[in-house]
Amino acid sequence: RVDLNAVALRLDSLVWVKRARIVRKPPDRLAITILERQRFAWVELDGRILGIDAEGVLLPGAKLEREEREVLDLPVLRGAVIGVPTLDSPAAMPGQILADSSLALVLEWWAEAAALEPAFSRNFSEIRPLGADAVRLFMVGDGLEVRMPMDRVQERLGVLEELMGRVYRECPDPSYVDLRYEGQVVVGNGSTNRKEG
Repeated sequence: RVDLNAVALRLDSLVWVKRARIVRKPPDRLAITILERQRFAWVELDGRILGIDAEGVLLPGAKLEREEREVLDLPVLRGAVIGVPTLDSPAAMPGQILADSSLALVLEWWAEAAALEPAFSRNFSEIRPLGADAVRLFMVGDGLEVRMPMDRVQERLGVLEELMGRVYRECPDPSYVDLRYEGQVVVGNGSTNRKEG
């Protein structure tokens, strides 16, 4: 006789399995339902790029055979705070939950941004925490840095989208756009290193 709970636990232990449910279908069948984890973003840890799902579970960095390029076109989350690997606490591995409060906030922000403005959000190549209540976005293409508070996501993304054409028209070499000041947009120009710090 098959122990259904034991089988479900074994399936749940697989990295890509979010939840498994097994039910008997008399007289001689089992029905297995599997909810699969989906990459939500990439995360850089210990010099490696891993996938991460919306719940913060690390996933392998390698492309699966069935994955299309569009599915992999996700931003990289950088700036996560992790401890130095030791014998008691080895390097982060797929299947582990990345317990980093700043990353959790960035994941929440990214979930809202991707849901509210999916087309425009595809323009972000990298997302980093900026203090406790803001994010630093780096745009696809030229790597323009955008600093933005995490609140009022849809409103702020709308302002950014509306401003982008004007920023490039009026400032030929923008290095950053800062939306953290209420009612004011700050555009920096010059050839500063955009990804520093």
